This record gives sequence, C-alpha cells and structure tokens, in this order.
Amino acid sequence: MAVQMVSRYGFNALRLNNPRCGAQALLATRGARPLAFWPGGEASGFSVLATTPEKPMRSTHVCWPNFGRLSLKGDGSDIQLDENGNHAEGGIYGQYSLENYGLGHEIRTLPMHGPARTEEWKVAESEENMAMMAYDHRPDKSFPFEARLVAKAAIENDGTFRYDVSGIGEMVTDLAIHTYLTWLPGMNVPGLEGLEFFEGSDWERSGSKKLGRSETWFDTLGALEKHCLLDGKGVFDISYPTLSQTIRYELFGLPEHPDQMVLWANPDEGNFLCMEPVLCERNSLNTGTAYMTRQGHLFSLGFSLRSLT
Repeated sequence: MAVQMVSRYGFNALRLNNPRCGAQALLATRGARPLAFWPGGEASGFSVLATTPEKPMRSTHVCWPNFGRLSLKGDGSDIQLDENGNHAEGGIYGQYSLENYGLGHEIRTLPMHGPARTEEWKVAESEENMAMMAYDHRPDKSFPFEARLVAKAAIENDGTFRYDVSGIGEMVTDLAIHTYLTWLPGMNVPGLEGLEFFEGSDWERSGSKKLGRSETWFDTLGALEKHCLLDGKGVFDISYPTLSQTIRYELFGLPEHPDQMVLWANPDEGNFLCMEPVLCERNSLNTGTAYMTRQGHLFSLGFSLRSLT
C-alpha cells in the first residue's frame, strides 16, 4: 500500500503506518522532520514526539551544516576575530572564511541551524511503513559546497519508529537532530542519572558535574540546558507515569554513538523535553578553526522510539 499524504500542524506530511503493530508516524516534507509518533495509532491521542501547531518550527528537525547560528545578527557584522583569524569569543557561534579555500577574504554566515530544516525534501521512496527523502544542496553564496542528505523513517514490525539521516559532501559539517519529546508531569528519564554534563554553552567542559536522580525526574518542567557526555551510552527509557507508558529512546551514529547530547527545555515555548544527539566532527563549522574539505566525507545520525508497555 502506498504512503498517505496528510496535512498536520501546518505541514504537508507522509503518514507511516504499520498495521502489524498499529503504530503510526508523520514525516513532514519540509526538512524531512518527524512530527509525531503514536505507538498505539493516532486514535490513541498520545504522541511521543512534541509538535506545537501554534509554532510549527518547534518540532523534531535536522540541523545541517551548522548546529548553531554562525552570526548572531545574521550578516557577520558582529563577528570578532582574534589575531589568528579565529572566532574570538568561542562558544557555539563560529565563523568561516572562504580564504581557507582560496576563494577570497569574505566571511559568510548561515541561518540558525542551517538550511536543511526549512527546505523541501524530495520523496525518494515510500511504502506504507517507510519513507525516504533526499535534500540536495547546490553551491550558493552562503555555503559554496555540494552535499546530499538522505533521511529514512520507518516503523518496524515490533513497533519501533526508526529515523536516521546520512549525508555525503565536500566538507566536514555539523549534524544534529533536535528530538522534541512530549513532556507530561512526572516524566522520568532514569538513564540520564550519572552522566557527566556541563551547563549552557560552556563547550570547554570546565566545571563538569554528574546528573543526579532529582535532575532526571521532570515533575515540573523548568528551563534547562545541559550538555551531557555520553561515553558510549545511547539508550534511555522514558517513563510517563500518568499514562502508564514507557518509551525506549535510542540514539545512534556511524561509526559509533555521538559523544555528546544536549538536554534542553523551555516551558515558555511549549511542554517538551528536547534531547539533541550531536555529531560534531573535528574542524566542523562550529569550531571556528582550521576548516578542511574532505571529498566524499560520509556522516550519519539518528534515533529510534519504541513503546515498552
């Protein structure tokens, strides 16, 4: 059976359905972003993925080729460089000079999280329970390199929703997936306990701490931003006591799990807990130093969700 096209949350989306397990999911054509995953089908009313109709941009999305914003103002006028031509203030706001590629002295900027999350992706293949979408980036003024990204979403027979993005291009880039998870009072992620983390945008990893048990129980959601070091961990069980529901969340990348995850929430912007697996290659756009091209460089990142109840 062919995949069904629907309109939800302000997006045109593919509805994935696996009749063997009853699970359903939505995958938007814009950004190839997962909008919803219903372990018991849409009629069950509970989606593990959080999407806010009032703010369609706030849904699970792919960040590429940059994780943050390369210029706070968007035009590069606020970028300050040190004597070596590197971004003076560090942090997640990087810059890159085309001089590194013999293309002049201009400093180019990219929008927040790059263009992939807002562009229309083409449906490359689809079945009732699976869809593949592709995004081809041609050289332009902001990012003068070619790249191709392919997103694949599928609901397996055991009810697992699996989503991954792989890409190949001329340059080492960042790849992140902002996984917005539905928050409900009492939400507990016990697998986070004991992870080493550092606060905010302190990418120097100074003053790191260990997450305590109270910090994995989100009975009352507050604003937070923690950068967790995974040390090979990538499987977390998420408990929703009010629904008697437990969801297994697993993140993965090639050739191994990413080494870092950003845990983020802001109750003023919606009831969600965002777990962002990040694959930051050395010399990627956010580092602000020693950018290198790598012909045919392959990268991949993804996550899966499965009901345990």
